[in-house]
Amino acid sequence: MFRIVCIFLILFSNLFSSIEIDENTQHLNILSKAQIYIDNTKSLNLEDIQKEKFKDNTKSTLAYGFSPSFSVWVKFTLKNTSNTSIEKILQYNNEVTSDIEFFNKDKKEIKGFFHIKNKEFALSPTFKITLAPFESRTYYIKSSSVNNFLIIKLELWDTENFYNKHSSYQFILAMFFGAFGLLIIYNLFLFFSIRDKSYLWYVLYHFFLLVNFFFYKGLFYKFHGEFLNEFSKTYDIVFPISLVFLSLFIQSFLNIKQYPKIDKILSFYITSISLLIVINFFSDFNFLTFSIYYGYTLVVFLFFIICYSVYQRNRQAYFIISGWLMMVISMIFVFFSTEGIYDFLSYFPYTLEAGVFFEAVLFSFALADRIKVLKKKLLEQQQNEKQRLKSQVEAKTKDLNLALNEKDILLQELLHRIKNNMQFIISLYALKLEGAKEDEISEKIKDVERKVLAMSQVHQMLYNQKNIYNIEATQYFKKIVQTIKNSFDLQGILFNYKIKAKLEMEEAIYCGLIVNELVTNAVKYAFLNKKGEINIELIEDENNKYLSVSDNGVGIREDTKTGFGKVMINALAVNQLKGSIKIENTKGTKIIIQFPRKDNTRYNAS
Repeated sequence: MFRIVCIFLILFSNLFSSIEIDENTQHLNILSKAQIYIDNTKSLNLEDIQKEKFKDNTKSTLAYGFSPSFSVWVKFTLKNTSNTSIEKILQYNNEVTSDIEFFNKDKKEIKGFFHIKNKEFALSPTFKITLAPFESRTYYIKSSSVNNFLIIKLELWDTENFYNKHSSYQFILAMFFGAFGLLIIYNLFLFFSIRDKSYLWYVLYHFFLLVNFFFYKGLFYKFHGEFLNEFSKTYDIVFPISLVFLSLFIQSFLNIKQYPKIDKILSFYITSISLLIVINFFSDFNFLTFSIYYGYTLVVFLFFIICYSVYQRNRQAYFIISGWLMMVISMIFVFFSTEGIYDFLSYFPYTLEAGVFFEAVLFSFALADRIKVLKKKLLEQQQNEKQRLKSQVEAKTKDLNLALNEKDILLQELLHRIKNNMQFIISLYALKLEGAKEDEISEKIKDVERKVLAMSQVHQMLYNQKNIYNIEATQYFKKIVQTIKNSFDLQGILFNYKIKAKLEMEEAIYCGLIVNELVTNAVKYAFLNKKGEINIELIEDENNKYLSVSDNGVGIREDTKTGFGKVMINALAVNQLKGSIKIENTKGTKIIIQFPRKDNTRYNAS
C-alpha cells in the first residue's frame, strides 16, 4: 500500500510540475510555472545543477537589479498533449542580459547581449522548441548579467503570433527613434541658426540618450555585430555622459549662474561625473553600479533645481518641469521594475519610451519659447540702440561735415579734369582752323562742337548716375550718333549697336571721340546715295576690349590722304588707350580699335 501511495505522489508531482501545451497554444508565460535556483558561485554546470533543489516560482517577471555576482537557473518542463508534433518559440524577453545559456537535453545554446547575431529577427533572445506527440521534456536556462540589470521573463509563443507581435514592436521602436531623431536634427539646425549653447547641450543630451536606448534595446549590437563588441562592453558610460549634457543644458537654459551656491554644486556634479567617465574609459575599473546610483542623486538634484527655478518664477522652468514629470514617473516605474519591487513594465511596456519622448517634445517647446524671449530682448535692444543713435546725431553731424569737405575736394578734382578736357578741345580747335578756307570754317566749327558734346556727355552721364567710375556704352554712343544726326540728313542710314562691355570715364571720352570721327566720316563719304548701314560694336574678353565701327559703303580709296581725323584716331587709340588699330576694306570699311581691359569695367549683363 505504501509503495502505491509513493508512486501516485510521484506521478501527481510530475503532472503538476509539467506545463501542458498543444498546437493551439498561442502565448504562455513560462516563468510563473517554472522553478528557480540562485547560484552564488556562478560555477555550476548542467550536471551539477540537476542535483540541486529548485524552488517554485509564481512571478511572471524576476528582477534582481544590478547583480553581477550570481547566476539564476530556471527549470521548467513542457508536455505536448496533442497527437501531432509542435514547434514553439521561447522568448527571453530582456534585450540586455549579458549571458543566457539554454539547455535542451544535451544541447546548449548561448545567447545574450554579447552573443546576438545580426541575422536574428527578434531583438531579445529566442530559442526554438520542438516536441513530438505526447512528449514531455525538461529545459534549463542559466542567466547572468555583468554590465546591466538582471531581469528574467520567459514567454512561449506560437510562431505566427510571435512574428506578428514582434513586427508591431519593431514598428513602434522605429517610429520612436524616427521622431526622436527628427527632434534632434531640428534643434541642431536651431543651434546653427542662433548659436545658443542651450540647443547644443539639448542635442547632445538627447543624442546620448538615444544611444543609450540603442544599447538598452540591443539594437547597436544586433546591427553591427562583433565590430562593436569592445565598445558595447563599455556602453555603461553612455548614461553618465547623457547626464553630463543634461546638467549643462539645465545650467545654461535656466541660467543657474544667477544662483551661485546651486551653480557650484551642479558644477561639482558635472566635473566629478566627467572624471569618472574618463577613469572608466581609460582603465579596467568598472563603476556601473556607482555611476547609476550617483546618477540618480544627480537626477534628484536637477529636479530640485527645476522646482527652485519654478519657485523663482523662471518662465522656461515651467516647460522643463512639465517634461520632467513624465520622465521622472517613467524612470520610477523602470527603477521599481528592474529592482524587483513592482513590475510596472508588464502593464506599461513603453513607459520609458513615452516618458523620454514627451520630455524631449516639451523641452523643444521650451527652446521654442526661448526664441520668443530672445526676440523680445532683441526688440528691446533695438529700441535702446535707436535711442543711442538719436543721442549721437550731433557727433555724426561733424562727420557729415567732414564728408562734405571731402566731396568738395572731389568736385574740385572733377573740375580740374574738365578744365584739362576743355584745354584739349582748344588744341583741337586750333589744329582744325590751321590752313582752313572761309567756306570750311562753319563745318570745322560744327565738327569741333560735336567733339565737345561727345566729351561733355560723359560728364553729364556720370553726374546723373550713382556709379562715377564707368558708364553704359550703348546709351553714350546713341547720344553721340544723335548729335551727328542733328548735323546731317541721315534718314536713309540705319545704325546698329552691339554693346557687350562698359567704359571707364577716360576710356569713354577717347572712344566717344573715335566713334564721333568714324561715324562722321562714314556719313560724309561712305554712301553715294545716302543709304546704308553703320554698325557700332564694343566687346571684351579676359584681357582686351574691342571697339569697331563698320559700314557697307564704298570703302576707303587707296589714294586717300592722311588727314587730321586719321591722325587724331591714331593718337587716341595708340597713345591714350594704349591699343592698336586694324582696318578692313572689304564690302565697306571696318575699323577695329583693340585696347587693354580694366577689371573694374567688366561688363555685367544684368
